[in-house]
Amino acid sequence: MGHLGALLFLLGGLGALANICEITEVDSTLVERLGQRLLPWMDRLSPEQLNPSIYVGLRLSSLQAGAKEAHYLHSLKLSYQQSLLRPASNKDDNDSEAKPSMGQLALYLLALRANCEFIGGRKGDRLVSQLKRFLEDEKRAIGHNHQGHPRTSYYQYSLGILALCVHQKRVHDSVVGKLLYAVEHKPHLLQDHVSVDTMAMAGMAFSCLELSNLNPKQRNRINLALKRVQEKILKAQTPEGYFGNVYSTPLALQLLMGSLRPSVELGTACLKARLLCRPAYSTRPSRTLS
Repeated sequence: MGHLGALLFLLGGLGALANICEITEVDSTLVERLGQRLLPWMDRLSPEQLNPSIYVGLRLSSLQAGAKEAHYLHSLKLSYQQSLLRPASNKDDNDSEAKPSMGQLALYLLALRANCEFIGGRKGDRLVSQLKRFLEDEKRAIGHNHQGHPRTSYYQYSLGILALCVHQKRVHDSVVGKLLYAVEHKPHLLQDHVSVDTMAMAGMAFSCLELSNLNPKQRNRINLALKRVQEKILKAQTPEGYFGNVYSTPLALQLLMGSLRPSVELGTACLKARLLCRPAYSTRPSRTLS
């Protein structure tokens, strides 16, 4: 996706600042400018170029694209439903390669929620089941003794849980438990900027689970894990104000602004990050999904 990934995360990060920091006219202009840069991507409607992140980014920017926006979402729906719900065919060796990954499916579900839609119906239920199967496969790869690793990453694992949670779809306690264990017992998850991304995404999944109470038996562990993630991310802030680096900072702010009460410490971090994000909107992404 090139610079587009950073663009989308920065849109979210700037939007998250509104909870504590007033977005100045300069920042509002930047958000609008970033939204404008998304518009040309909405003309790219081939299955290879359709990307739910583009739609999510546009919705975060509050820019109204009218019929073009509606047409892009309709194209997303057709593409994802056709590729994920069509029966497997032995005659098409490329069939499995054409299907979206777990991360892409999760982003598609987030795009639907960005349009204030809850997934439902027969087709929707099948997509939910597909994402749950992805997570079960990842859970088995991690293993009963937690010595393995997800086939993708804990970032995508967290993203999948978050996507189901925002649609009020429950995942099994054992799936949530693998992520909880990783945060509780795997310190290597927070060693560089990539791990700040992972921690932030895990935190957003925990925050949603805490609010929804979809896994009541895990509630205490979820609450403690969320606090642990918040503390680790705050400790990861550099003297310049980054959380990890410029690419992971907006995602970290999305979590912190949405789940912490206003404080002097967080207010300072917000002001630093706002200044840091301004010149970074055209840079490469912190994370892409394939």
